[in-house]
Amino acid sequence: MPPATTSSVFIGMQMLRRNPMRTFLSALGVIIGVGSLMAILNLGDSLEKYSRDQIERTTDLQLIEVAPQTTDRVDGIVIAKANAVTFSMGDVDSLAERLNGKALVTLSVVGSQWIALDGDTAKYPSLVMATLPGADEVFLRTIKSGRFLGAADLSGNVEVVVVSKRLGERLARGSDVSSVVEQAVLVGSHRMRIVGVLDSVKDEQASLAYVPFVSKVGTTMMKDGVKYPRILIKVAQIEDFDQIYQQVRSWLVERYGAVDNQFSVTNPKQRHEQIKQAMLVFKLIMGCITGISLIVGGIGIMNVLLASVSERTREIGIRRAAGARKRDVLIQFLIESVSISGLGGCFGVLLGYLVTVIALAIIKSTTSAPIEAATSISSILVAFSAAFFVGIVFGIYPALRAARLSPTDAIRYE
Repeated sequence: MPPATTSSVFIGMQMLRRNPMRTFLSALGVIIGVGSLMAILNLGDSLEKYSRDQIERTTDLQLIEVAPQTTDRVDGIVIAKANAVTFSMGDVDSLAERLNGKALVTLSVVGSQWIALDGDTAKYPSLVMATLPGADEVFLRTIKSGRFLGAADLSGNVEVVVVSKRLGERLARGSDVSSVVEQAVLVGSHRMRIVGVLDSVKDEQASLAYVPFVSKVGTTMMKDGVKYPRILIKVAQIEDFDQIYQQVRSWLVERYGAVDNQFSVTNPKQRHEQIKQAMLVFKLIMGCITGISLIVGGIGIMNVLLASVSERTREIGIRRAAGARKRDVLIQFLIESVSISGLGGCFGVLLGYLVTVIALAIIKSTTSAPIEAATSISSILVAFSAAFFVGIVFGIYPALRAARLSPTDAIRYE
């Protein structure tokens, strides 16, 4: 850095230290503006993280679901679709062959039934899934006692059921949950035999039961088109997800001629992107609103610097007469402006984080939502960039005014 420039920087910093109260008051507007902006960005980051965590907690990010569209909208009225596709085990075999071992494929149809031990009057409402062997791997379920559904259960005359730990505990009525294995139960009006109990999973509240797809229960649920089977694809490697997703859509087109008007193909990664876009819009809108306070802070810096130019006119004239260039004076006042805004940026970032913590504490106490304060490097960079931008924009006019002073007139100024 040239000596003259170094001198300008040094003088600029000296002037700020000479009037600490004025410097602080000048920076106060920027502190409030940056603090508001940082709080908005942090709240956006926190809400985005909370939403992502909720999706990841309730959604398998490697699971693709293909469901037939069962309704049409005609003249604003929703009616049953006349030609809705009913998937079969042949579809599962065809798709599994297409994916060539890169994903697990299964079929399921879900309904609700009352379940009770045979001969017992206590009935328990349960979600019943008619599915295929291997579905436990798709749904990441492990066996606590007994076994899961096997290939032999698809013969059509084997009526077996696998129950969740919660349902097993209800049926056991205080006994060891394993005691219900091999016991007979009524699933709706159909008599079945329990062959396995699943381990519990986090946040599982409903009672669940898994039955063979070809069982009487499964056939009854699909009777008359009340329930339609879904195809579920569990991608083995997350890096293959996009490729598998496109292969599934291509397979649907080849097998059924269309996708968009016939099927719903869910992509959990799209939910992440939707949340990201929504939070980005939120940050942009609120950022523009809080930007007004930054403008007010910038105007405050400009007013203080203009007053400083008037007070130091004679000093500026002496510097110019001693050989300082216009550029040196310009740099001096820009350094003062940027330093004030930079100081405001530092305190503003801290203030914004503090406001975020307090706001989220209030939200958690009133809603019980487990939202934790989060920030990102990009948010901090945006806040600091905004502060320095304000310092440059609102400092350039006072700096130019000081640099353009005539040395002769400035020295004579009283």
